[in-house]
Amino acid sequence: MLIRQALIYKCHPQTLLLQYMKLNIFKISFLSLLVVLSCVEPIEFSIERGKNDSLVIDGRIVEFLNGDNNYAEVNIQRVFNFESSSRSTISAKKVVISNGIQSLELQQLGLGSYGKEFDESIFSLAEDLSFTLYVETLDGREYKSKDVKKPPLAIPEKLYSEIVSTEFIDSTGLTFLQDQVIISIDSPVKEFPNNGLLWEFQHTFQVSTTQPRKCYVTEDIIRDRIVFLDTKELRIDRLDDFTLFRTPISKKFREGLYFRVRQFSIDQEVTTNLRNITSLITRSATLFNDPLNKLTSNISNVDDPEEDVYGFFYATQAYDIRIKMDSVRTYCNRAAPQGTDREADCVLHFATLRPEPGSDLLCCDCRKEPGSSTIKPDWWK
Repeated sequence: MLIRQALIYKCHPQTLLLQYMKLNIFKISFLSLLVVLSCVEPIEFSIERGKNDSLVIDGRIVEFLNGDNNYAEVNIQRVFNFESSSRSTISAKKVVISNGIQSLELQQLGLGSYGKEFDESIFSLAEDLSFTLYVETLDGREYKSKDVKKPPLAIPEKLYSEIVSTEFIDSTGLTFLQDQVIISIDSPVKEFPNNGLLWEFQHTFQVSTTQPRKCYVTEDIIRDRIVFLDTKELRIDRLDDFTLFRTPISKKFREGLYFRVRQFSIDQEVTTNLRNITSLITRSATLFNDPLNKLTSNISNVDDPEEDVYGFFYATQAYDIRIKMDSVRTYCNRAAPQGTDREADCVLHFATLRPEPGSDLLCCDCRKEPGSSTIKPDWWK
């Protein structure tokens, strides 16, 4: 899920307002965005007066077409302030999504993070319904989104993988080859020509530890950019072997690894918003560039429509598709020394390895790794 976090930059004589959001499905993590703006004069990072209390409210409600449950997720933060050591999250009194007939109250999952899994018997996502987000903060402010509808999704058909060697130049000027895997997709688009596509990615890899134990570790990947496509603009009937991303091959591939691609449907308003965000975060601005416009939001303060509120709420359908990268090697291919305290000796052993100290701590007890489970996923073959 995309968490759009607002960043305000002041570059004399123009002021640039930037928002960026990135949401992850129920393994919610908050991303900071590094935006580089080049100016003739030094950049003064400051927040305009009155903006410090502005909120970023970002969320979506998802009909999961081949998953166990539908889900909703909302993230609430204050506008980023460069004078603060961390982002300021907001605890809301109530976060509710309505379909005009039923209400779905979200549970707090973490600081500023709210979500809920549900099925059709609890909250309907019928095609003819519209959805509205309501947020009430602890200080009594109430926010409401515009009504949004759920665009239908073109179901992806197949993923492909291709391993290539890519030449890079290191800090000393020497060239070296790095093996990478390219993931691409087949998907129809003609059926819903006015809808765009959004993709999010995970991988799950297997680890056999120095103890007789196996873990399956799931991680979000490709989190530094938004991967989406405006199919209406391209005027194409389908995607054939369409490249989604490439990533270096690492030791995580040793015992087999699955890539998971989640494909979302997005309407033209969401597509435009994502295009504006992308143009801002990839732009290199100078003193002579035209000023950039403020990004749009479909959320407002109920009692004070003039308040600056940032973020976006949308409804979507989602579908998961996976591809496996097979391997016959073992992740933990170096045995840890035996001792009276096996885990302590294991940690000490791997923490002193070169050239990556601590890189094999996963081999000591893979259960402690974030996103790890000893239960084999149903789809792992």
